Amino acid sequence: MFNTMLRGHSISPDPENSLLLFNRVRAENRSFDFDQFTFISVLKSCTNLLEIRAGIGVHTDVLKSRFGSVLNVMNALLHFYCVCGMIEDVRQVFDELRLRKDLVSWNTLMGGVSLREGIFFVVGHLLNESLGETIHVFCFKLGFLSNLNVVAALNENDIKRDVVLWNYLIDGYARNGLLEEAMELLRLIKDHGVRPNSSMVAGFLSACSTSGALGISEYVRGYVEEEQLPMDAVLGTAIVDMYAKSGLLEKVVDVFNQLEIKDVKSWTAMISGCGVHGQANHAPWRLDERRVELFREDGECLSVKTKIEHYGCMIDLLGRAGLLEEAYELIKGLLVERDATAWRALLGACRMYGNVKLAKRVKEELEGICENHVADSLSLVGAYVAAGMVADQR
Repeated sequence: MFNTMLRGHSISPDPENSLLLFNRVRAENRSFDFDQFTFISVLKSCTNLLEIRAGIGVHTDVLKSRFGSVLNVMNALLHFYCVCGMIEDVRQVFDELRLRKDLVSWNTLMGGVSLREGIFFVVGHLLNESLGETIHVFCFKLGFLSNLNVVAALNENDIKRDVVLWNYLIDGYARNGLLEEAMELLRLIKDHGVRPNSSMVAGFLSACSTSGALGISEYVRGYVEEEQLPMDAVLGTAIVDMYAKSGLLEKVVDVFNQLEIKDVKSWTAMISGCGVHGQANHAPWRLDERRVELFREDGECLSVKTKIEHYGCMIDLLGRAGLLEEAYELIKGLLVERDATAWRALLGACRMYGNVKLAKRVKEELEGICENHVADSLSLVGAYVAAGMVADQR
């Protein structure tokens, strides 16, 4: 009951009542058995009121009791001395903890130091740049770069800022959804004598690619042109992916065609972007009126050796666009070993468009290369349903 009253007063607008109650009980009953919760509550009141003399008195009572080694009580003392600015006493209490320090102890100590000087000021001016950069990396790994106070502290000290550190900042902001702040950093880096590169911009796009925001796509495209950054495969693929997520397929193809070197990732981003929206007519092989011939010739795809996975993506793309017969002919003419994945992608497209005739042919092909699977039969039935027909139940 006593501890409940004490704690209630300590967190109330009038915490001095907690001190009055504690002192009255201590004066009236010297044998009263205080416990750790008593000391924690009264130390909280001393901290809120900045009652240094009263807090030191409580510290004395703690040392006389059996709770001088209890970590929670010592952390409360540590917090009291930190808030009161008594750094030497903070250090003494902290050292007394020896091997019993926990995360609260360390955070309290760091908070007390930062209240006095600012930890990054101390690191930047009294220690060395290397330690400051180490703290910077830890902030990034722990996800603290979304905290504006942390970033402000990093930027107000004299720690060396190079491309790597700027990449950490921009990536941290973008991954935490602070896209406007990340774009602002892209604008600011030149003021700090740092030359942006394509990897930095590609990293930013990768971090925020899930948003599919048109404004970001347009801003980055303009930024790349303004800074005359090389449109290499990494940056180009990131921009293609961003435009694809925004549904801007003409721009997807435009950026794709600008790439001097197209690797597997750039082809995959372009094909997937068109495929997701079911727009096979936007793909380059469609624009030059050669349809899928560019993809099929000699099993090569602009210096990229095609595998069954690439054909599967192409088949899915054609199927989504309703070009079912072309997808069928592509599978039949594969230069690599055919597998069930490609046929099932086409069977799914047949179900979508209700093409029963082709679905039955595809089902027969599947039966010739693998065991009958219930999902294949269901897809065939789905094609009948989509066509408004009654499926053969045999």
